[in-house]
Amino acid sequence: MRWHPRPWVFGAALAVAAGASLPFFLGAKVHPRRSFFEVTLAADAPGSAKVYYDLGSGFQEHDSVAQVLRGGTGASTYRFELPAGVYVGLRLDPLNHPGAASFSGARIVDSKGDVLRRFSAGDFAPTHDIDELHQDGAVVGIRTPPAGGNPYLLINTGGAFVLGLGLWERLAAALPAFLLVFAGVACVGSLLPEGAVRILRPGAGRWLVAGGVSLVALKLWLVAGQTISAVGPAAHDDRLFLEQAASLLAGRWLGPYSQFALMKGPMYPFFVAAVFLLGVPLFAAQHLLYALACWLVVRALRPLVPGRCLGAVLFAVLLFNPITFDGPRLMRVARQDLLPAEVLLLVAGFVALYARRAGPKRTLAPWAVLAASVLPAFWLTREDGVWLLPCVGILWAAAAAAVWFGRQPDRLARLALVALPALGWVAGMGAVSAVNFRHYGLFTTCEFRRPEFKAAYGALLRVEPAAWRIGVVVPREARERIYAVSPAFAELRPTLEGPVGEGWAAASQGMTHLPAADHEFAAGWFVWALRDAVTAAGHAHSGPEAMAFYARLAREVNTACDAGLLKGGPARTGFQPPLRRELLGPVWDSAVASSRLAFYFEGLTAYSSPSVGTPESLVLFSDLTRGRLAPTPDGAHLWPRERWLDGVRVRILQEIWIAYALAAPWAVPAGLLALLASVLVAAVRRRAVFLAIAGVALLASVCAMIAICALVDATSFYAADPMYLAGCYGPVLLLVFVGWLALAGAFRRNPR
Repeated sequence: MRWHPRPWVFGAALAVAAGASLPFFLGAKVHPRRSFFEVTLAADAPGSAKVYYDLGSGFQEHDSVAQVLRGGTGASTYRFELPAGVYVGLRLDPLNHPGAASFSGARIVDSKGDVLRRFSAGDFAPTHDIDELHQDGAVVGIRTPPAGGNPYLLINTGGAFVLGLGLWERLAAALPAFLLVFAGVACVGSLLPEGAVRILRPGAGRWLVAGGVSLVALKLWLVAGQTISAVGPAAHDDRLFLEQAASLLAGRWLGPYSQFALMKGPMYPFFVAAVFLLGVPLFAAQHLLYALACWLVVRALRPLVPGRCLGAVLFAVLLFNPITFDGPRLMRVARQDLLPAEVLLLVAGFVALYARRAGPKRTLAPWAVLAASVLPAFWLTREDGVWLLPCVGILWAAAAAAVWFGRQPDRLARLALVALPALGWVAGMGAVSAVNFRHYGLFTTCEFRRPEFKAAYGALLRVEPAAWRIGVVVPREARERIYAVSPAFAELRPTLEGPVGEGWAAASQGMTHLPAADHEFAAGWFVWALRDAVTAAGHAHSGPEAMAFYARLAREVNTACDAGLLKGGPARTGFQPPLRRELLGPVWDSAVASSRLAFYFEGLTAYSSPSVGTPESLVLFSDLTRGRLAPTPDGAHLWPRERWLDGVRVRILQEIWIAYALAAPWAVPAGLLALLASVLVAAVRRRAVFLAIAGVALLASVCAMIAICALVDATSFYAADPMYLAGCYGPVLLLVFVGWLALAGAFRRNPR
């Protein structure tokens, strides 16, 4: 038999070997050592001690381990076993009853006693039911209030960390299987006679399609083990979207006018209603839409990417993006579920406009239609879509410039196709605004975009407080001064300073750290308190009436500021609080935290949070989603066999996330360095490389989203969270891939 070096055989061998070694990578058992949280603990009475660990879903009861506490007999050393994973936080509950306790020597060890991490006395922050805390050297002592039966302390871990197998240990476990399968497939494929090659070679494309379909089927089977985290009382989020979808299905548009009707973009209710009419479970439809987006990205890049194997790898990496099966965020019925797919669809559309600029117009037109359809849909999903403009703008400009300087005879027709997304955006936004005008008398897609509402909120932010406090934009003392000079705002006083306002002040406590009785609102909640107050005052029976009131409020407050009756800064509009030098530190800290979440895939988990609400409030969720709801803490649980199978599938998803979290700290910086090098090489050689341009565009939008989240997190509400960064994870994965391809293209003699 003769050896035939065939490049496609090595590509196929690489793909088969990677798939065959993946189970060894995910389920690696290089050594049997386990991890434990060890602490020397003493208490004044018997009971139990518990350690909670946050693997990305917060501190949950199922993510904890307890030990029986021997009280009154002196200090003893306790070990709490910790599972393998990426840890976001730790919490120590030193006792479960009123009394006193002391502890020291907290550390994480393995089964051989080797110390993995140490914690000092200063790493423990008293958080709940602790009346007194004192330190005597390395010993920490606490005492609870007389009725405090649940004391706990948060542990400063210095950021996320990994317990269990690391990246190199997993690679070592998978390497033998990878090499064996790769060598076998490569040898057999290279020794095949030409007759067999003629049979197999034409089907290479079909094999890739079959592999892609199998991967999609595998992911659908895995995510079917997750349950939906239904939040029945979420009138401003989850429940609102379902009620609006139900109104659409009943032919009543978004329902009767109220402060909720035009509160948020309507795209997600549109999607829920359309999927319900198709008879497809909502979350299965979301995963299928995301799989379609991954495939279209690969198709869009095909003219720019050599070979199909790289495209197949990119498809697999994008498909199993961990944010798409994150339990606490994307297993909720909320609009962030659409963002990963929408962002990739837009990137695919605008990349294809460049990549197919010189081909037949019939191949260019479908991609222009795709971008023209998804652009308004993305804009109607959330109100912070401005973060994607750098990416869209750069890719769009590159495509238009390439068509213009291509000087083809029909370049005006091609430019018209490239400009089609702008027409689609105008048409989509205009159509929704026109229907809203017919039903509510307001030509807008969302009231937060109305100039009257933005002017009223900006006028209130203009008033300077007597004492500035981070997170509080219109403190109570400033409101009292505004009541005295603005009759419109004075009408809101009974609500803002009454029970409704106290409810929003209670919701703000995590940000303000003030009791609800003080009636201080964090910026992220004041806007909702204001809208509720306007409704309670009887000024929101219709859209025009509400906007007229907001216009009057803005006019009165601005007039008072201009006349010197209120001390205020320059006239402003919109929702951004005034920036101060004191915010630099918090903004930087939030930016670092958001960057770690976005680039390193920290803080995610495949485990769903429990549902919240009464059985009656959850009926709408099970009806419109056609899915299984996560049980409430006191509700019925799954059947044993179902729980076992779901546990297997969710554990596999959890392992996939851990693999991404382990690889990201290596892969993302390397991809960014490759992108930087490609830009420098292209600049030196005076050659524009589109993939480098695309990489810069993706990076610019990810950084824009991180900046927005950091600013909001420091000034308004907790926004350094994967829920708000959901659209960034796909571009980050694509950025790593594009960075290396751009570097190769920069050195290529005739770059594509």
